[in-house]
Amino acid sequence: MIYFYSKTTNAFYFGDSKESYILSGTWPDDAEEISLEVVQEFISTPPSGKCRQPDENGMPSWGDIPRPSDEQITDSNIITRNSLVSRANTEIAWRQDAVDREEATEADVTDLTAWKKYRIQLMRIDLSNPLWPEIPNQQ
Repeated sequence: MIYFYSKTTNAFYFGDSKESYILSGTWPDDAEEISLEVVQEFISTPPSGKCRQPDENGMPSWGDIPRPSDEQITDSNIITRNSLVSRANTEIAWRQDAVDREEATEADVTDLTAWKKYRIQLMRIDLSNPLWPEIPNQQ
């Protein structure tokens, strides 16, 4: 079997399927024939901290994983914060119901206060450089 590599897509292609790629408009213009040994090396698990990327000759190589952009880091922190807020909302809701119905135990009231404080802390976090508050203890 013949294999190809494209530096533009950083992907391997089966030579036997070239016509299908061409018909679907997905055959890269820069596809270069490559050996099975190279394919096997670069479809395996990369070394720690590395990722596959084209070298200066357009062939696959292991390079350092790029640092995420500040925007990507902030976006990831927003997702984390929203997930934690959702959990806090769930914990607060049933305890608040117990308080509203005058069925809350002392522990429920104490925990409700802790979860509300936690939720406030989450909403005040600097998402570009978060210091995550400790999740309240659960019994």
